[in-house]
Amino acid sequence: MKKSFTAGLLLAGIVTQASASFVGSFAPAQWVQSPADGRVNAFSQDSLSITSGNGGTESFTDVGIVLPSDGRISFDWVYRTDDDPDRDMFGVSIFSTAFPFYVFNLVSDNQGQGQQSGAFSLWVSTGQTFAFTAWSTDGLFGVATTTISKFEFEPITGQVSEPGTLALLAVVLTAAGVTRRRLGCDRAKHRSRDST
Repeated sequence: MKKSFTAGLLLAGIVTQASASFVGSFAPAQWVQSPADGRVNAFSQDSLSITSGNGGTESFTDVGIVLPSDGRISFDWVYRTDDDPDRDMFGVSIFSTAFPFYVFNLVSDNQGQGQQSGAFSLWVSTGQTFAFTAWSTDGLFGVATTTISKFEFEPITGQVSEPGTLALLAVVLTAAGVTRRRLGCDRAKHRSRDST
């Protein structure tokens, strides 16, 4: 059990490489801001704060980026509104050329309290546009402000660049195969003893 757990950790380390916070390819300057009648309050390498609109009509305040590779996005969020949460929602939007429309994924609880927080993650694909979205359905009676922190993008790379890493992967896979064969032999011995 311990060996297979270690092998899983090693494989996870080979397959993914994390990029934490809004840095590198995800630095604030790389994102496109479309505030509509909402606003982007602050955007640094540590956090992003966006506020929904309050101009009397439905609006979407988006901060988006085109994704460089397949991977998983995760982040923490803190949401606050004086309006009803079902009137000013926070979520993430995904646009893909395969589907010519945005898909909104609700993150905040639209039946919840005026103050909420949590963690969220989502698998994404190369070339998709990913956006943080503050959606005001009515544009009235107040706004919602959401702060996003601990942003992380973990790319999935099918390629292993270093020869040493390939050798390590081969050792791990061989060990996993030997362990499976030994378990199969032990089970066969127990079956033959039980049948006699």
